[in-house]
Amino acid sequence: MLATRLCTLAALAALTCCDGGAAVDTTYSVAGYGGPTLLVQNTTCGLDGCTAFNVRAFVPKFTVPGQLPTGMMYIGRVTGYATCLRFPAADTLLGIRVDTNNIPVDTIRTIWTPGNDLGVLADTGGFLPFGQDVDITPGDAAGWSIQLPATDHTAAVPASPCM
Repeated sequence: MLATRLCTLAALAALTCCDGGAAVDTTYSVAGYGGPTLLVQNTTCGLDGCTAFNVRAFVPKFTVPGQLPTGMMYIGRVTGYATCLRFPAADTLLGIRVDTNNIPVDTIRTIWTPGNDLGVLADTGGFLPFGQDVDITPGDAAGWSIQLPATDHTAAVPASPCM
């Protein structure tokens, strides 16, 4: 099963992603998929504990007219010192352009796979970035290690797959 986002490109290319009227934010999993992993080390941890955050990615392939910078993908949530996440097998952005009468006139389907680039980042909710994004092509290695929230000197490093 592939994760799919259904979006409507309304008049003047304004974008609304919806799932029964609510914003789409799903975890992506495919039974038996042994794709690249991401070991996230939480740099906020101290004597008082850790700040939890979501791990998301800017997806350069998910460009939508009138929307900057690019679409985003949810990868997982980090609540402690370290968390092992798995990149999805694929993610699909489905854009439907409608005319002024709200009649569909065009459909655009864009599929992301682990062989495509991402900009991985932490956010505290509401798609508000927490630190810098880090460029990665998940399919270039079986596993990755990264420290988030990232600084401008942070890099994702190929690593053994985590579990």
